[in-house]
Amino acid sequence: MTYGTQKPFTALVLAGTRPKGDPLAKATGVAHKALVPLVGRPMLAHVVSTLLRSRSVNRVIVCGLKAAEIDGGELGRLLRTGELTVAESRSTPSASVSYVLQTTSNILPLLITTADHPLLTSEIVDEFCRRAMENNYDAAFALVPADLVRRAFPDSSRTYLRFRERAYSGCNLFTILTTAGLAAPRWWTHIEEHRKRPWRIMSMLGIGVLLRFVFGQMSLAQLAQYASRKMGMNATVIVMSQPEAGYDVDTVDHLKVAEAVLRSQSLNEPIGTLPQSSPSRAG
Repeated sequence: MTYGTQKPFTALVLAGTRPKGDPLAKATGVAHKALVPLVGRPMLAHVVSTLLRSRSVNRVIVCGLKAAEIDGGELGRLLRTGELTVAESRSTPSASVSYVLQTTSNILPLLITTADHPLLTSEIVDEFCRRAMENNYDAAFALVPADLVRRAFPDSSRTYLRFRERAYSGCNLFTILTTAGLAAPRWWTHIEEHRKRPWRIMSMLGIGVLLRFVFGQMSLAQLAQYASRKMGMNATVIVMSQPEAGYDVDTVDHLKVAEAVLRSQSLNEPIGTLPQSSPSRAG
């Protein structure tokens, strides 16, 4: 890293709960998905501690939980030291990001991730933040090659985006680097609505972009160019090198795999010892 002694990023962790509740939270007997227990700790604690261990992040804001809901254990200690603060959520993740941007001072550059990303590592965080800052970008988001994810988690159901060069998985890693990038969250509203239907997302960029995507003629570099032009900023896509960057936890099966990964890391066991989850439905 080239930050010197400073950690330039504020990290925003989206931890809100759906209006009707979350199936994984209900299945594990907790009020919020972010608090689902994983290897003896709330899932959120894995994410927060990883962010603060990185060489990029100096403070963490959790959006969607009240201080009283996490005022215990390591999260409570971080609240008391000021390394962790909480913010109110809004009706959608993108609206929550916009709200935090409007109400928090000195927040840029901002790294955005989610509470259901417990396999995130400080190395992944630092790789993404460093590369996002390399070329004066206004905003960036991460993808990871689908073949890396499939090899590491062969039976985990994922949604993949297919481009000319290869298929990719989303990573729940975004960054807003400049004031020009502040316009990005309003575009995420449409992405949230249609994340399981990639062609709908591409249609927002124009019929020509949609056709190139449908017929497998669009590259990631072209996507970045089209998106930058549409949003009026210099945006980029960063391809990550670690499959864990693309693994979030949505189901009990996902949770079991994440627990096995974390336990194997602590025991230095090979990944081949991991249990199998339900058959993949990802394309």
